[in-house]
Amino acid sequence: MENIVLGFLAHVDRGKTSLSESLIFESGEIRKKGRVDHGDSVLDHDDLERKKGITIYAKSVYFTRENKRFFLLDTPGHREFSGEMERALKVLDYGVLLLDAREGIGKREEELRDLIERERLPLFIFVNKMDLFQGERESILEELKNHFPKQNVLDFTAFPSMAFRTEEGDGGAPNKETESDTFSKEERELMESIALSSLESTEEYLESGNVSPERVRSLIRKASLIPVFFGSALKQEGIGRFLEALTVLCINPKAEAGQEEKRGYIYKITRDEKGRRVAKARLFTGRLTLREEWLPGEKLTELRLEEGEKYTELSEVQAGSLFTAPVSERISPGVFPFEKEKEAQEGSLFQVELSIQEGDILRYAEEIRDLSEEFPEWNLHIAEEGKKVRIRSLGALQRELLEDLFRKRTGQTAVFSPIELIYGEGPRKEAYGRAVIESPGHYFALSLRLFPSEEGQKSSGNTEKAEEAKPGRIGFAENLNLRKDWMSRLETEWQVVEIKGPCLGGPYTHYGIEIIEADYRESSSYFTDLKAAVSEALFMAEKSAGLHLFQPCFSYSVAVKQTELGAVMQTIERAKGRQEELLQEGERVILKGRLSGENLPSLLGDLQRLQAEVGYRFSSFEKLTEEKEREILLERTGDSEQTDKLLFGADESAQDFFPEEEEASEGHSVPREAKTKEGKRKRKNRSLYSGYRTGGNLFKNLRPCTEQGKGSPALRTKAYFIQRKRREAEGGKGAV
Repeated sequence: MENIVLGFLAHVDRGKTSLSESLIFESGEIRKKGRVDHGDSVLDHDDLERKKGITIYAKSVYFTRENKRFFLLDTPGHREFSGEMERALKVLDYGVLLLDAREGIGKREEELRDLIERERLPLFIFVNKMDLFQGERESILEELKNHFPKQNVLDFTAFPSMAFRTEEGDGGAPNKETESDTFSKEERELMESIALSSLESTEEYLESGNVSPERVRSLIRKASLIPVFFGSALKQEGIGRFLEALTVLCINPKAEAGQEEKRGYIYKITRDEKGRRVAKARLFTGRLTLREEWLPGEKLTELRLEEGEKYTELSEVQAGSLFTAPVSERISPGVFPFEKEKEAQEGSLFQVELSIQEGDILRYAEEIRDLSEEFPEWNLHIAEEGKKVRIRSLGALQRELLEDLFRKRTGQTAVFSPIELIYGEGPRKEAYGRAVIESPGHYFALSLRLFPSEEGQKSSGNTEKAEEAKPGRIGFAENLNLRKDWMSRLETEWQVVEIKGPCLGGPYTHYGIEIIEADYRESSSYFTDLKAAVSEALFMAEKSAGLHLFQPCFSYSVAVKQTELGAVMQTIERAKGRQEELLQEGERVILKGRLSGENLPSLLGDLQRLQAEVGYRFSSFEKLTEEKEREILLERTGDSEQTDKLLFGADESAQDFFPEEEEASEGHSVPREAKTKEGKRKRKNRSLYSGYRTGGNLFKNLRPCTEQGKGSPALRTKAYFIQRKRREAEGGKGAV
């Protein structure tokens, strides 16, 4: 049996769950349709989903049609749960974009279109609620063509599904009893329009007078052709025609390839009714059987097919099928069996602290960790500083869902702090830092200059969250004694490093680094030593460089009906937004502009009450006045002396960083203080935490130099220098 996964993609209240119910009912799998507003639908079975009348979790149900099994994956439509939806896209064969005939294509639909194109997902479009639409169907089709200019968007109402049948009913060669010359006028016109989708289909039509079923399926798979259907899910209108077309047009090419290698994708980690940790996944190729080891150290103790709220037990999983299976704590979402998904998790520039009404929330660290794995896009984490629980999120629905889940799992009520803005941090003045990494088999010494730079973080994409940007730049002094491949590699890796500010933990920005001096030994110096030395030297320089604070600014786009334009513009003005564009799109007006991050949360709340569609994205960091910086730091520290020290840096001159030098054993100069007993002690203590405030690939998995070997750090260090002194006295080698 061929397994095909369809995913429903739409904005809130477009009828995704209703369409799922209608298709299942049409297939004969259920005898009675449920309704979202009645709370008895097959898919929206969570209490909060039924209360809100929206989809929050990506969940599936399946039905069999002839020799094909269709999995319907209902994805969240609300913008706050986009992460859940985007992970589900990776397991789909086809997407079904659902539109409300009365609303047409809005900003959310444009965002979904961009996601679909990015994933190169074959697409069907179903225009729902036609029973409530008073206009012409052609106007909707014209709007769709304008928003999908690269594809051939066609009304498939007249599609001759019977002509694509086979005698076996598997959608292969056409049924001989239904030849192309029996097509009606509408069917013939549609086939001619389909033929214009590509050069190959046009040539085929001119030669044979028809377009083969294989060609039409190929055009859809390549996203050259988008079939459009019209109907009403609630009234079951157009559903039969849509299901018939899906049956003959959808295929699973991965299953046809006949690959034996087990390959798939885990798109969700959650908990089942027994509290067990389970993975929701799709097997692309191969076959899985009960009790076999499908991942290293992971045996399939149970296999299930999800049916909304219910499950069907399985003994094996065929290629193309969705399934769920219990997994251990080691397993995370991503490709299996060998690869791991590498997606940068961009954090929001707003954070909220989480606590409980009575007691310490850290008692529930395990539950917090489970929730962070189930919803990685929330960035729910336990902050190292102060051991506080934080969630970097802004959505009210996200917080309501977290509160509901936390109460169910712990019996406690979660309390959220006011939304806190995350400020960027950067150096106020030029400063110098040095580091010497020295332990058995490892050596590296360097000095660097840290200086303010106007090249700060700026947005480069089109998302609602902070965009990926270069945090700063790193350079090298002329004639620096350092391997060229190391310099090139360090510059490359620095593009993705995420450095936290020394005070508030926000992104470190508007800075530049120049490595001005380096000393290493070919026999005992490695690239990891260079990275550790850069981290330690930067940490030293930050202390003296002082601090500038930068406020994140956002670009916004607001879509509103003309009748609400005046109220929306007044709301934006109160939030001190800087209006830049005003565009007319049919009956809607699009307002675009910029505003500071501190005013964004209140603006979003006010605009949501006015039922306006709002999109926003991080734009840039802007420097704050010294008065505002002092106010923010004083509020955090409560100490004016400490605030001044943070703002203007420690009272150390550049000379303090470069004392007299002496010649090293290999002809390179290193600071004299670095060789004193006190200097070694300071370096040893600092190296224990080298890179502890940094993230990204550059400083990931660094091991402190004093962790190598056996015994305590102090004992190993003392023993090493005693041995080196003995070798020097005997005329042997010095430092390794």
